[in-house]
This record gives sequence, structure tokens and C-alpha cells, in this order.
Amino acid sequence: MLGSIPNPLITLVKAGQISIIPAKGISRIGRNYLEVGFYTEVMFPTHNVRFIAANSSVDRTNQQDNDFTPFLNIINEFYVKDTSKKIIDADIRSCS
Repeated sequence: MLGSIPNPLITLVKAGQISIIPAKGISRIGRNYLEVGFYTEVMFPTHNVRFIAANSSVDRTNQQDNDFTPFLNIINEFYVKDTSKKIIDADIRSCS
């Protein structure tokens, strides 16, 4: 598995057997903004795959949606790091 996307899905994308990937939100593809950016900006367009993230209002066929997508990726990664830090801090305080 590369990030959050299972290898069989990537294999099907590379084989040209998938033309659309729907997801609830962009964070469902992954939390690492570089990896998600690679998929959404390079791999999917190269293989003519339409990516739709319903809750994030992202659709690869609408260029206006795509302009904000990199920022969503960065915000998603920051959110995970921030939440992890808060959990660790809470665990440390509860052990004291």
C-alpha cells in the first residue's frame, strides 16, 4: 500500500481499467499532501482518470475546483499532525 490508496487500485489505474475514482473527501486518498498531489496532479491526469471528492468539492474536470486542491491537501496533513500532537500531550498530562 502506498499511503492510503491500495496497490490494486493503482495497478488498475496504470492498466487503464479505471476512468473515475469517487471519494467522500480528498483526505480519503491520503493525508500526505505530496503523495495526494502526485496522484491528483500527475498520475490521475496522465491516465485520464477523473477524481471526484464529493465533500471537498473537488472534481478533476472543473479547473476552478482544482486551484484550491493543493491547499486542501496541506490543511489535511496539518490537521493530522496537530491532532496527533494534542493526543500525545493529553496522554502525557493524564500520566502525570
